[in-house]
Amino acid sequence: MGRSAYALDPVFRASFDRVAALFRPHAEIDLVEVLHAENLADRLPRTSLAQPLIFAVQVAVVESLAEKGLRPDAVIGHSVGEVAAAWAAGVFDLPDAVRLIHVRSAAQEAIRGMGGMAAALTSAEQVEAALAEAGMTGLVVAADNSPRSVTLSGPFDQIDGFAKLARKKRIAVRKLELDDPFHSPAADALRDTLLSGLGWLRPSESRIAYVSATAGRVEDGQALGPAYWLANIRQPVLFRQGLEALLEQ
Repeated sequence: MGRSAYALDPVFRASFDRVAALFRPHAEIDLVEVLHAENLADRLPRTSLAQPLIFAVQVAVVESLAEKGLRPDAVIGHSVGEVAAAWAAGVFDLPDAVRLIHVRSAAQEAIRGMGGMAAALTSAEQVEAALAEAGMTGLVVAADNSPRSVTLSGPFDQIDGFAKLARKKRIAVRKLELDDPFHSPAADALRDTLLSGLGWLRPSESRIAYVSATAGRVEDGQALGPAYWLANIRQPVLFRQGLEALLEQ
């Protein structure tokens, strides 16, 4: 979809190119080349490449829609999507948001191979009850997406074990093609790297409502300092709670 938008929408293309130009000095990666690479699927497992690419597409979509007259009154993002949401809300200008996505994505390379993730079609409460019953202390709820959509994260063997347990309980589970245990205790190892790498961050008050999927509520933009982004990669994504807060608005 990004390739199609890049080819057909001049506003999307100009915005994507602007993000790519800002990102290149940080990582010597050409996001335009990455977007069109024939081996893109093979390269996407690298968080330091995939997450900036996602961010560039998100920014370009927001600016393309704005040019067509569709501007948000509130924003919410899911995990890495919170960086683009914070930019869209005016918490960060584009250069700082690009620098943030670089630091966030590069730091997470350190936990690659330490575990994986799976999606389950059930509630977070049911997953947590099943984990407690099985004594799987290393596996955690990584994202509460909806009343019947949960993401789990942790060691590969425990994901396989939970999949077997889920079949007995008639819970649909699908392992994700990821070697990264996002939003799990493995991310504790990134604390010092992330906090030191984001010491320059100076968030502003948001121009529109910023609904945090890290906190599960409407959040003041000025609260989105380094500690927030550590929680953003370590704590579970509270997307369901964030949507409920958005509905209340």
